[in-house]
Amino acid sequence: MHGLPWTMHLEGMHNILQSHGLDDHHHTAMSTEFRTHLLEIMGVMDIPCIGVGRQTPSIGIWRRYCQPRGPRDGIEPVTGLPRRLVDLLAGIGLDTTEQSFWDWPGEEGSFCQCYLWEAHRLAGILT
Repeated sequence: MHGLPWTMHLEGMHNILQSHGLDDHHHTAMSTEFRTHLLEIMGVMDIPCIGVGRQTPSIGIWRRYCQPRGPRDGIEPVTGLPRRLVDLLAGIGLDTTEQSFWDWPGEEGSFCQCYLWEAHRLAGILT
């Protein structure tokens, strides 16, 4: 986006979702596939070590809305990373330690995927 500020748009989308019952965990509309996917996209964009050009603090969307819901297995479609690895990346600076990345068991995938995941795991260790 040519260096233009963009993180305020995450805050705006988060505020809109909150006005429609985002924090109400018993809200039936929260279980829709579209809203779950939307939250995962926003959650990934909100992770501090993934977003470049951040000008506002992280809202914690991944840890608040994506991580507690559903199974933690499988691949997150936006990044191509395993959800458990995204969980670790979202916890950097909070409760994820270097040892957490060393202990991450990996995920079954193609040869290229495993290289991508290993690069993110090692970047997490360095961070």
